[in-house]
Amino acid sequence: MDFSTLVSQLNAGTVLPEGIVITTLMVVLIGDLIVGRSSARWTPYVAIAPQSNPQSAPP
Repeated sequence: MDFSTLVSQLNAGTVLPEGIVITTLMVVLIGDLIVGRSSARWTPYVAIAPQSNPQSAPP
């Protein structure tokens, strides 16, 4: 079984954007819990950054 067959069977193209969103949410939540009140300066930038990729925008 080659790599392209494995990717097509796992629907990696569909799972990857969802994984990026979940990872971003986890970074924001855990960072907010650890850093506390001073995280208000960087939290919005981290939350928006992955969605500003022009390649991930729908056509």
